[in-house]
Amino acid sequence: MFPAFTDAVRASMLEEARRLATSVAFDGTHRLDELFTTRSTWVDATLAGYYGLDGVSGSGFQRVELPEARQGGVLSLGAVLTRYAHSDQGSPILRGLFVRSACSARSFTASSQRRRSARRRPARHHPRALPPAHGQPRA
Repeated sequence: MFPAFTDAVRASMLEEARRLATSVAFDGTHRLDELFTTRSTWVDATLAGYYGLDGVSGSGFQRVELPEARQGGVLSLGAVLTRYAHSDQGSPILRGLFVRSACSARSFTASSQRRRSARRRPARHHPRALPPAHGQPRA
């Protein structure tokens, strides 16, 4: 379906993600928000050609500033866009789930289980019997 999306492009996208995370963590501001707001990325000639970026040559990765028309940050990385999408279209919902799970200490499974267990708490009285009136002792 996407003939330009080759194994070489896929490998370059993974390396781009690794290098961006490493550069933010060790060379940048060391802040999580920089991962989402940075206007730069790392590309080699293969990935630059795939993205339509000019001025990149050679087999090594280079840090480049993205044009204003292109969104920056981790959510615009090819590796993220292809991983959290369907085979024939993008999926903002899958990317949203990725952001929530990556940036939150809570998981969907844990919160869903808490809601279900809260609904299943046993009643203090027989389910068919009326609870005692206010101020009256329980039988």
